[in-house]
Amino acid sequence: MRPHTANTTTTINRHRVGWSTLALAALLTACGGGGSGDSPNSSAPSTTATMVAAPQASSQISQALQSGDASALTDAKLVAQHAQYAQQQISLTQAARISSLYQGVSTEYDPTQWSYWVQPRNTATAQPLIVGDQGNALASISVAGGGRSAGFGVQVLSKFNANELVAYRPAFKRLLAWLVRGDAAGTLPATLNVAFAGINASSSAAGMVKTGVPVATIACDFIATPACATNAHLLVVGGDLAASASLEASIRALVASGRPVLYVHTKSNWTSDSAIQVLAGMGLQFGPYGGNYWASDKVAAGRSEASNRTLSDQFAKTTAMLNLLASDSFSMPYDWSPCTVTAGKTDCSGVASLQSNLLSPVDTLRSQIDVFNKAGQNIFATADTDVLRYLVLWADVVRRQLRYPMDKISTPAAFQKALIADALVAYVRPVATAQADLGSFASAVTAGMAVSDTDEVVDVTVPSTSGFTAIGRLAAPGKPVTVELLSAGSANVSLRLNTQRTGSTRLWDPNRYNRPRFLASPDMVLSTGQAMQLVSPYGGTLQLVFSNATPQQNVQLRLRGVAKHPFLDQSNGAGDKAAFVTALNAAQHEWAEIKLAGIEIHSRADKMRAVINGTDYAGDIDKFLNEVKTLFFEDLYMLAGYALPGKSLTAHVQAMCTSLGWNCTDATLHRVPGTQHINVDNYSQCGSGCSGNPYDQDWGLSPRGWGESHEVGHNQQKGMHKVYDDRSTEVSNNLFPLHKGWRMLSEMGYNTGDTRVSYLSAFNMIKAAKLQADPVEAAYQSIWGNAAYAVQNGERMAFYMQWVHYWAQRQVSIATGWDIITLLYLHQRQFDAVADADWAANRNKLGYSTYATKPSPTGNDNLLITLSWITQRDQRPTFDLWGVRYSAAAAAQVAAFTYAVEPALFYANTSTNNHSTVRKVDMSVASPAWPF
Repeated sequence: MRPHTANTTTTINRHRVGWSTLALAALLTACGGGGSGDSPNSSAPSTTATMVAAPQASSQISQALQSGDASALTDAKLVAQHAQYAQQQISLTQAARISSLYQGVSTEYDPTQWSYWVQPRNTATAQPLIVGDQGNALASISVAGGGRSAGFGVQVLSKFNANELVAYRPAFKRLLAWLVRGDAAGTLPATLNVAFAGINASSSAAGMVKTGVPVATIACDFIATPACATNAHLLVVGGDLAASASLEASIRALVASGRPVLYVHTKSNWTSDSAIQVLAGMGLQFGPYGGNYWASDKVAAGRSEASNRTLSDQFAKTTAMLNLLASDSFSMPYDWSPCTVTAGKTDCSGVASLQSNLLSPVDTLRSQIDVFNKAGQNIFATADTDVLRYLVLWADVVRRQLRYPMDKISTPAAFQKALIADALVAYVRPVATAQADLGSFASAVTAGMAVSDTDEVVDVTVPSTSGFTAIGRLAAPGKPVTVELLSAGSANVSLRLNTQRTGSTRLWDPNRYNRPRFLASPDMVLSTGQAMQLVSPYGGTLQLVFSNATPQQNVQLRLRGVAKHPFLDQSNGAGDKAAFVTALNAAQHEWAEIKLAGIEIHSRADKMRAVINGTDYAGDIDKFLNEVKTLFFEDLYMLAGYALPGKSLTAHVQAMCTSLGWNCTDATLHRVPGTQHINVDNYSQCGSGCSGNPYDQDWGLSPRGWGESHEVGHNQQKGMHKVYDDRSTEVSNNLFPLHKGWRMLSEMGYNTGDTRVSYLSAFNMIKAAKLQADPVEAAYQSIWGNAAYAVQNGERMAFYMQWVHYWAQRQVSIATGWDIITLLYLHQRQFDAVADADWAANRNKLGYSTYATKPSPTGNDNLLITLSWITQRDQRPTFDLWGVRYSAAAAAQVAAFTYAVEPALFYANTSTNNHSTVRKVDMSVASPAWPF
């Protein structure tokens, strides 16, 4: 066995030795007709570079590289050295290619903000061609499939024709030489025969002519008839083709046959399905949504060749990371003092260099692997993926050694290795090993559960046009699952494992890195009739992700290798409740799921079991499910005025809508939100509960709970209802649990507590403010002035409750008092739905008659205007009393109503939920008295 040399480095003056490794690679591909075609005479940088030598050969690693099975591997360091060396060789080849393309020409390039970013899909076969000064890939080239292609994020040819991008014309001509001849310094044919598709051929050909390249347009529909492409030197494609199931494969075949392809984007800041397919066939992909619109990235004049090589090096972010893995020298040498704690969760985003040195490179590698996960491709059966394969194998080995918990300070090496390994997961493969320790996510119960060894056909009803839904099956850690899509109609479907959000792993908390960081897999596309094998090191629930679906349509899957956990699907009224309860109480699985119409619960089984078998429900599953539906969700959605099937707005709300000229029953305008997913786990994304979809909570889900309605209430929050914006973030959402609490006491005799709303404290603050020179400012400072998280919530809630109590008094009905909240939501949706062009015809009925154009009102202004409009009273005195300031425009609007002035309101209470004890206080006196 030869000496282990992978960790040694060799310093090479590249001019002196002629870049021997690189030159060999270039010579092998310079013949044209396929291959990258890089000339051995490509200019090379004169700087000194540190090179790593080839690592020690290993038959076990070679075998694992083909099979994806890391079970025989034990030396993670050696695996990483293979990745390090393989990436170095690719990097050298790509550096030479970019140097050749830009030798002696300007790189100046400004596509304007009306363009897109075009990026490599596989960094081994594609690379950025034009990288803006901000680091974004404005164009890229590819040698995927042994061919040559290039993609621009703008219609560069029409810009040439319009005498734009003049400075880039020489560089573009060299690119054409590389595409056609395989050598940027090569000579183009006297007349370049070009075939066009999905693009304006005449202006595009004219643009090429302006770069100094004579062009003859070939009449060839090479998408429909690929054979005619042999008559063209170059195929130019735009984004105006019709998408089809075969387009990507057609482009891939043309490239692989040696036909150079140039894509120029014709859709400004938009993409098209066909453009996505064309780029994928070339081995490229679009960047994030919006493209270059916000960044307006460009290459300014005067960039040096050295700077261009540096910016174009797509491995710059990850080289240091691979060096770290290859040296096995892990540590966390950071100053952690900038870490902050909010709502019990540590945030270390402010730590110097943490993002650039660790998190960003890790995310880059994860995104590269996820390209193949998302495509449903087995990376170990995909050509030109060796670097990523080595990294996946490295992580497989490391996962077998991980032991939780870990801490960034006390166990830095283990912490860093785990953080990196968490990002390097290839799901789509037939074999992989389970992570030995899953920490707080799962125990030996999950690791050892039995899975099916025969095929099972499962029908899944999708609730809407897009989203995700539970399939009702589990994957076991390290055990392969086979999924085949049998039918999906016109829907696009993918598979996802688990529903946890990344923040549910509290890795930055002291000694609390106790579970994998990325529990939820990426969405892995399913294609009809094609079985996909996948393995997760963690296991978890299977979710069907769908788009372009017909609500209530059926998707049929064939599954093997899955487990059945407690799962109840009552979304269409079916489902065996007794069997579900039996399975839940058997305690043989750690996860349970319930599907109701518009609601899906993904819960730790122990937490669900504790609630259902607790004192509130005593094992009565019907009672639990009914309260989830009615007390939790219907109560919340009805308060917000949504059009629930089979439900009606109260008679009072309907009468008010009629009198105000509002459309309050339109099922589209007031449609119920889509399916709300709920994660019940040991940790949430933030705090103990965290809003969103899914929303998370770390306690067992109870329909009667405050936190449940609080979090879904966040999802209904609107800026138009928030006093002082973020000062009400943890306040206005509480109208929903407050309403539920009032209902439970009045209808069920169930009181959740009397301390949520701080009437007395708010009263004392206002009373003291009345004695100050500026009472409005004093009240503001006491109630709203503190910007810290969730302070004075009880006092701020008391302000919102004033309007419920006031309206109850006006309507002589406690229940009707809550209708004012419903009216605020109905108003907000109608306001938002009005287009600017239609403002004049709608402003009067919305209470904004003095606003010539549609405004974007603050919560303070909108609440003053809308509450005055609904109540037909001038409510400025109450806003003044409570320190809620408003603009002169809002004051002028209220004055224009010419309503009677309502004296400043203060309704006091000693109970949060019992509204029968509310008492009104006369605030006009100098020293008002607390009425209790």
